Amino acid sequence: MGVRPPADPGSGPFVATVAGRRISVALLEERAAEVRRGPRGRHVPPGFGPEWQSLRRWIVQELVTEEVLAHEYRLAGLPDSMRLVGRVTAGVSV
Repeated sequence: MGVRPPADPGSGPFVATVAGRRISVALLEERAAEVRRGPRGRHVPPGFGPEWQSLRRWIVQELVTEEVLAHEYRLAGLPDSMRLVGRVTAGVSV
């Protein structure tokens, strides 16, 4: 979905934490708005019914995954996630 700010370690309502960093409700709402405006927007269910709640859960899973990757490349001392992918897959052969 593009570059986003890192999870906020501060206060406020949040939907998840990764390594002590909070993923805020505001970030979830921002991502949901991006999905609605984007090419997949016409497939997004209207309103706030069960389908919308399922979509929000999917977005939270996506945000958590992104933050886990960001945490791992920070731990590895790498400047970006693409080098982490290279490091992890370097010894893999198919």
